[in-house]
Amino acid sequence: MRPRRRRRGRPFALALAAVLLAPVAWVIGLALVEGHDLAAAWRAFRAPAPEPVATPLALAPAPYGPALHVGSLLDPELVEVSGLVASRRRGDVLWAVNDGGNTHRLHAHGLDGARLGAFDVAVPADPWWGRSDWEALAAFRHEGTPYLVIADVGDNWSWRRSVRLWIVEEPDLAAAPAPLAPRFAIDLVYADGPHDCEAVAVDEAELTVLLVSKRTAPPVVYAASLAPLLRGGGGEVVARPLAELALPPPSTVAADALAPAMLHMPTALDLAPDGSAALVLSYTTGFRFPRHPGESWAEAFARPPEALPLPPLALAEAVAYVGDSLYVTSEADRLALVRWRAPLVRFDPLPAPPDTAR
Repeated sequence: MRPRRRRRGRPFALALAAVLLAPVAWVIGLALVEGHDLAAAWRAFRAPAPEPVATPLALAPAPYGPALHVGSLLDPELVEVSGLVASRRRGDVLWAVNDGGNTHRLHAHGLDGARLGAFDVAVPADPWWGRSDWEALAAFRHEGTPYLVIADVGDNWSWRRSVRLWIVEEPDLAAAPAPLAPRFAIDLVYADGPHDCEAVAVDEAELTVLLVSKRTAPPVVYAASLAPLLRGGGGEVVARPLAELALPPPSTVAADALAPAMLHMPTALDLAPDGSAALVLSYTTGFRFPRHPGESWAEAFARPPEALPLPPLALAEAVAYVGDSLYVTSEADRLALVRWRAPLVRFDPLPAPPDTAR
């Protein structure tokens, strides 16, 4: 009887299978440990993405002049700027936050990008694998107090059963820096299941938080009332669908991407101080939704937007209204030989057309 020959390829095949299956096992294990919704993640993974087109769909231009490079956010810590908002204390200050995975800190800058200060936020530390994902920053006044909303709403896997809004009093830059303890912690649940989100703003007049889903086609605006939570010291709220955004399909004429469908995904949101418009930012274009007097946000978002083309930016993920002007910034380019600070770009409104009715 001949001795049985060992199959030399079997150990290699087993090792290869282990390497290929390890990331899947890691994802499933993490979901089980954190209590995430694996079914929602699977639905999001299978959802269709918008198909890029060769010729951009024509939209009415937003009434703004060309982009002006006014400076850079001169803080070496700001390498993944994911949120930007105008101060409610001073008209010459912008607040910014880094993306998830960075220090829990608020950064203050002038309108030219000059560094004015930084304040740690006293929230629980993340475990080594990461848990929070700060993706947006909003601001509002309530009963005379200015607040900043740190939106821990990022969800790349679309599986977080709830996300969190940390609301802190906007610090006074003249005071000595001290850790900021949140005044309110709000757990937010989407009525139709988990969503990735990077675009959050607060309607100060209605005390409503607006959120735009990033990876759904089309993007959906969700709304939740803050008023009862501010009265009750925080708690849980359900965000319900308000409107679907009629964003045009992305085009690769002016920009390429590893995933072209991402070019028009919403990455930021801000509202004009007088409530007359909303600006939804994407990686290549700003989409302005005018709101006429007496209209609801649902009515405003139901119309096709106006287009605001962006200058070449690595990853445009933050926008802020300062008066009637718009400020846009981007993550720093980590792959460049020289890593420049995050650029700061301003768009000023065009003069109003003359009244031809006279």
